[in-house]
Amino acid sequence: MGHKTPEYQAGAAKITLDRYTHVLPGELERARGLLDAFLSERLREEAQTS
Repeated sequence: MGHKTPEYQAGAAKITLDRYTHVLPGELERARGLLDAFLSERLREEAQTS
């Protein structure tokens, strides 16, 4: 993709992180809520089978 490693280009890691790890407003919270719901359900299922 043409990206340099931090050893060869100072600041490359920050540029890559800024470019590819941003999320739309509210999406991180939405994902957190979905994961919490999924894990809670799994724990309930495990508790019922044990």
